[in-house]
Amino acid sequence: MKRTIALLLGLLAVQAVMAKDAATEQYNVSVAREQYNDARSEYESVTDLAEAQAGRVAQEQARLDELRKRQKAARASLDIAKGKLKQREQALDKAWGN
Repeated sequence: MKRTIALLLGLLAVQAVMAKDAATEQYNVSVAREQYNDARSEYESVTDLAEAQAGRVAQEQARLDELRKRQKAARASLDIAKGKLKQREQALDKAWGN
């Protein structure tokens, strides 16, 4: 009888330890799940921001390309106007006898 009681007490002690271990693991899983959810949320947020920024960069690059084309055309017009001005100044100098 004493042996049976000792055996039952031993089993109860093992079950108590197992229950404590299960509760600890349950808590650890809860913490890990919360950390996972936070990390996933941060990843999704940063991914959305990065995609939006990439879109803005593409738009700005297209705008820069357009401005460079306009700059090239403006430079060509400037060079033509400079040449015409030089011709007119030379004609004026000639008219004044210089």
